[in-house]
Amino acid sequence: MSRTMPVLALARSTGGYYHGELLSGLIREVTAAGGQVVVANTVDPGTQNVDTFGVSQFSLPVAWDEVDGVVAVGLATTGPYLDRLRALGKPVVLASHHVDGSTPRSPCRITTAGCVPGWSTSSRTATPASGSSAP
Repeated sequence: MSRTMPVLALARSTGGYYHGELLSGLIREVTAAGGQVVVANTVDPGTQNVDTFGVSQFSLPVAWDEVDGVVAVGLATTGPYLDRLRALGKPVVLASHHVDGSTPRSPCRITTAGCVPGWSTSSRTATPASGSSAP
């Protein structure tokens, strides 16, 4: 039996033009590659104005034993949470924001081909790091 490629997606919201579209694209690409996505909403139900909410203090170890990697969308959780996942050997991708208190091991941008090493990311752009020849 072949093994699926489960990915945990952490997000403060699961709908709308930003979070919803990003999660939709992630699910489309992961399932096209034969994987599965577990989506965890990291704020309490009914929370208003998630775009101005700030970093979620989400700390539950949801699906940690079941996933091969993690994508944190926006300010879905804290740096220490992501570092705990890395300590377990889970690759962590930050989509759209730097998370204070956590240092990415290899800055990258997300493409349909995967992570492109040598790229620096910010909340609005992805640009080649100095000395990088990444596309």
